[in-house]
Amino acid sequence: MLKTDPRAFCHVFRLYAETEMAPWLDKITAPTLVLIGELDGGCSPRLNRRIAKRLPNGELVILDGLKHAVLLEAPKKVCAALRKFLSQ
Repeated sequence: MLKTDPRAFCHVFRLYAETEMAPWLDKITAPTLVLIGELDGGCSPRLNRRIAKRLPNGELVILDGLKHAVLLEAPKKVCAALRKFLSQ
């Protein structure tokens, strides 16, 4: 992440900040996994609970003790959650 061009990082951050997902979440009909770290301060579990509830086929998984970069922090936990979700 430190090697990312700051302009690109700011552009992506601005897209996230300006995008309102709520109006179209209920239109996503595919089974959807919402995966979040328990200690994520940038995209909190509280917000992700709301997102998962708006998805018709949403499933929320909160990974204990993890922050925002769950793939870097605990790839085995992420893979386990993905395998379980995909096998259903």
